[in-house]
Amino acid sequence: VYYATIEGKVFNPQLFSWIKREVFFTPNSRYTKAKLSEAGFKTGEVVYHGVDLNKFSEGTYVKYGGELRRSLGLSEDDFLVGYIASGVKRKCHDLASGVMSILKEKDPSVKLLVFTDDEGAKHYQGLDNVIVISNFGNVDDDAIITIYHALNLYAHFACAEGFGMPVLEALASGVPVIHPDYDPLSEITDENSSFRVSVESIVMYKDVSSIIYELHRYNIRDYAEMILYAKDMLKSKADEYVKASVERASQFDMYQLYKKIVRYFASV
Repeated sequence: VYYATIEGKVFNPQLFSWIKREVFFTPNSRYTKAKLSEAGFKTGEVVYHGVDLNKFSEGTYVKYGGELRRSLGLSEDDFLVGYIASGVKRKCHDLASGVMSILKEKDPSVKLLVFTDDEGAKHYQGLDNVIVISNFGNVDDDAIITIYHALNLYAHFACAEGFGMPVLEALASGVPVIHPDYDPLSEITDENSSFRVSVESIVMYKDVSSIIYELHRYNIRDYAEMILYAKDMLKSKADEYVKASVERASQFDMYQLYKKIVRYFASV
């Protein structure tokens, strides 16, 4: 029994006959299930990733989030958007930087806080409306949750995901999300807790792994306009979106979801 994710198609599934014979996959999203089933692998019920809802909603993080904003030199008038992702190609930092180049001219009050690595940071050079923290993978959960609580909006710019954990973590922190409209991201959010940008094309991409990534490309101008729309909506309906975000995240309580995985392992 293997709890699995995949961000695209299986490359040459004929090479993995032993996996088809011996492994039973528990997929972490409908998207993952579809791609593994397409390759001929045995899959069971979808068990989504979950979060500890109580931890993400702890009041102390609200205080820490405010302190982080002040330490970054942000005012109450600044609209802070966040993105958490490594620097690999499928996270589409190139598109994110393009969006922020547009917003630099349209609305200087919109700032982006990017938590990434050195590779991801390269895309934001010269953008004074982007704050980059480049020690991705080297901080604890408290630091990550503090980042969410400093944000007005979480923007997931990634073009390919098997799940999209930061999207769920943002919702659990009471932060609405903007993202390209594709599964599995659209499986995690709902229309009340998210702002969605249409996907224009799907580009297949192969690296050294056994995955053909499906890059869901979107128009950066559409994304920029949707951020401005979200900013406008949150001026008058912030409380409604916060409530809707937390309510949506409550469907992903780890203590309920992971009972299903325990049951699978107990049966073998």
